[in-house]
Amino acid sequence: MLQIALPFRAGVHLHWLALEQALQAIAAEPNEPVVVGGVDTFLDLRLLAELDAEQRILGAQVMDGFIPGEGAGFFRPTFAGTSWSNRNSNGRKRCIG
Repeated sequence: MLQIALPFRAGVHLHWLALEQALQAIAAEPNEPVVVGGVDTFLDLRLLAELDAEQRILGAQVMDGFIPGEGAGFFRPTFAGTSWSNRNSNGRKRCIG
C-alpha cells in the first residue's frame, strides 16, 4: 500500500522511526521512491516572551543568549543496486517523516 505522507509528531528520536519506516517501504517496494525528512521549529510565544523579558535571547546586549530558530532536512535513502525514476506509477512522490 502506497503512503503519500506519513507524519510523525514531536519527539526526540523520531528520525530513527522515520528512517525505519522508509527502509521498510523500500524493502516492500524497491522500485518506488521514498523521501525522508524533518522540520524542527521553536515557536512558543509564551516562553520566547519570558526569555526576552529576562534578556536571555541573543542580541546586541546579550552575547551568550538563546537563538530561536528553525531547521529542516530531507534525503532519499536507497539500498545498493536499486534504481527507479523520481516518481511512482501515479506520478506522485512518497514522503515519510
